[in-house]
Amino acid sequence: MKPDGLVVFHLSNRHLDLVAPAQAAARAAGGYALRQHYEPDRTDGWESSEDALAVARTPQALAALAADPRWRPADAGEPRPWTDDYTNLAGALWRRMRPHWAG
Repeated sequence: MKPDGLVVFHLSNRHLDLVAPAQAAARAAGGYALRQHYEPDRTDGWESSEDALAVARTPQALAALAADPRWRPADAGEPRPWTDDYTNLAGALWRRMRPHWAG
């Protein structure tokens, strides 16, 4: 990636929270991330929530997105980053299910 470039990940999944470990991986690699979450007005089966994560080497590379209120800073309290040697599918499932149980 160029020094002023960025990568946007589409991380939507109905059953697993993939955004949190991706945010953690970006931070562990020394990068910066912004998150966008889209929730449809209604759930009719055709449209579901969407998550995207923009990752860059510098905050300046994310400046144009940061000016858009739909993009928010990545969460500070994320889990351990996933690697080739570590994944936590149970934790990703738990984080996705938790909002349903809390309400």
